[in-house]
Amino acid sequence: LFSNTLKKTCTYIGRSCKDSHDIRIATERLADVEIPYPKKRVNNETEPEEKVRIEEAIKGLFNKDLYTFVKYESVYRQNKATLYSLVWGQCTDVIRAKLEVVDGFEDTSNESDGIALLRLVRQATYEFESQRNPYLAVYTAIKQSHNLFQRHSTPCDTYLENMQNQLQVVEHYGGRVSNHPALLELALKEMGINNASQATPAQTISASQKSRDKYEAVMYLCGLNQSCFQGLIDSLNNAFIQGRDEYPQSLTDAYKLSTNWRETTRQKAFDKGEMNFLQDADSDDDDPD
Repeated sequence: LFSNTLKKTCTYIGRSCKDSHDIRIATERLADVEIPYPKKRVNNETEPEEKVRIEEAIKGLFNKDLYTFVKYESVYRQNKATLYSLVWGQCTDVIRAKLEVVDGFEDTSNESDGIALLRLVRQATYEFESQRNPYLAVYTAIKQSHNLFQRHSTPCDTYLENMQNQLQVVEHYGGRVSNHPALLELALKEMGINNASQATPAQTISASQKSRDKYEAVMYLCGLNQSCFQGLIDSLNNAFIQGRDEYPQSLTDAYKLSTNWRETTRQKAFDKGEMNFLQDADSDDDDPD
């Protein structure tokens, strides 16, 4: 995925390039960062001798600012060239062939402009993906979203990022993973609207977003590693059966819930039907006389 690769590129550039602040921001935005040209300070002194002295100081400061500007401009150009080499080296032969016939590639190559190259890669990637059968593209993207799960060695933040990227792919193809009429009606009822036909366009949009957020939260929970988070899922299910809906309201809420979840050793033992001897410090009962 282009978005996923771009994030990794930003991280790498931020670590490896000298004075990487500007090039990292430019890479994230896919747009050049303008380094401001230094402005000469104003001398408001009226006394002649003091004015001359301050003018000399201002001139010296401006020369230093100008030197810094030229230095940052040079570093920025070097970093763009480094980015160009990195991105071009990661392109497949198919993408390279497409890029070489795109208008503007020759200038981009001659200038070793990594930012411009990334924009061309994005354009070529999306054009390549758009050649797929649209029905197959939407089906495949939705299927991959529902088949996404957290591996044992994958931290929650990486799992969340993978899911967000996959959901973006679905939207790129014009699909929706949560476009279910029954859930939309349920969201409207929670808003006090029992008949969907009576809802205003604004209310329908709000209910649709609410339904989507909850559905994505459940997708996230169901894909969590079961060996680590089955207790969390069971806890939410049990609460719901008892009349308490403690399910997260959005994908972000689901992520926060998973990162804050801690299953105690004692609870794990009871869930497995095992019995552990507890040390005195762990027991709530007083020692017998």
